[in-house]
Amino acid sequence: MQREHNEDKISKACQLIGGSNDIHYDMKEAAAAVNMGYESFRKLFIATTGLSLQRYHIEQLMKQAKMMLLSGLPIKHVADSLGYGNIYSFTKQFTKAEGISPGRYNRNRQG
Repeated sequence: MQREHNEDKISKACQLIGGSNDIHYDMKEAAAAVNMGYESFRKLFIATTGLSLQRYHIEQLMKQAKMMLLSGLPIKHVADSLGYGNIYSFTKQFTKAEGISPGRYNRNRQG
């Protein structure tokens, strides 16, 4: 019963984190939303998903970024929409996460 309860908490947290389109989302908010202390939440999240909170959050942001890029939005707009301070930090994060720059991602999808 406890395991199902914990999985429900992590599922809810995944929805909250995945729904956040801001690189600066505070993971403590997700912990509070599922009535857990941050450290316990962080450990349970990793044990349940196999990913750190930060890694999961970045993956979700990059999914959103790819959809936005595919819809034709300029890279700067995508970077701003996701809370990146500048296009360079977004491009660096995207390239690290996806193995390809946002500009090249766009060109590959259009060509």
